Amino acid sequence: MRGLVASAGVMTLILGLGGAVAAQEGEPLSGGEIVRLVIGNTISGEMGTPFVEHYNPDGTIAGDSQDGRYEGKWTIDDDRLCLEYGEPFGCFRIVLKGDAVQFLDDDDALAGSGTLVPGDLEGQ
Repeated sequence: MRGLVASAGVMTLILGLGGAVAAQEGEPLSGGEIVRLVIGNTISGEMGTPFVEHYNPDGTIAGDSQDGRYEGKWTIDDDRLCLEYGEPFGCFRIVLKGDAVQFLDDDDALAGSGTLVPGDLEGQ
């Protein structure tokens, strides 16, 4: 009986943790989570125009859009991914649901969206 009670307690703990993890999906990522989950990977998306951007660990961005290839820089500021392309573009909260990415502005309005793809699509 004690084994059954202990097992039930472990299952409750596991189910409780699973619920907590599931509840966090769809919430804006912390700065550390952005670095861990987004940096080193590529986002193919749209923010006014379609784009493909690889976020390099050294703080640079290698991008491609309908206007051609471009470069930029990224930083993390107050749990937001900040983007710069010659001049500051903006800082965004990042929401990740599976491989779906949402860029939220300071008013939590959707500024852009895309798909997170592991690694660098361009092989750079």
